[in-house]
Amino acid sequence: MDATPATPTTDDAPLEVGRMLVDEVADAAVRVCSVGTQGADLCIAVGGTAPPAC
Repeated sequence: MDATPATPTTDDAPLEVGRMLVDEVADAAVRVCSVGTQGADLCIAVGGTAPPAC
């Protein structure tokens, strides 16, 4: 998945910490709170609401 589709390459494809991806079709949003060696902490919202702040 390219989380930055406005750019011409996939060099910036990962969703970075603090950024949010909104899927208007699925009516969902994901915000990356932190990333570490064990994985990532995410805030997820559905139903047209924004994810809470990290």
